[in-house]
Amino acid sequence: MRQLAAELSGLSEALEQFQHDLSDMLFEAHVSPTLMRRVQAIDGTTQSLHALSGVARTLAATCAGTAATVDARELESLVPLGELLFRLTGSGSEAPRNPESGNVSLF
Repeated sequence: MRQLAAELSGLSEALEQFQHDLSDMLFEAHVSPTLMRRVQAIDGTTQSLHALSGVARTLAATCAGTAATVDARELESLVPLGELLFRLTGSGSEAPRNPESGNVSLF
């Protein structure tokens, strides 16, 4: 749960930075106010991620010391991104680089 909270928090921070960068680029390109307002909709997603990270942190603190665990096979079926799955499991070894693991490729 702590790893989930950390992932959500990191996503919130990254999305917030992306929103600011994109807004700056669109402002410099003199994009219409209508499009700028649409970009601001990203802020709702950022705030949701931030709130969910708080929920996950609270759940982690509440469950600390209990035997609540999640079967790794269940996580594998829910999380298609291999590197994200690795971060959520908290394992100390290097994440596998399997092209079929669902990792994001930009190019």
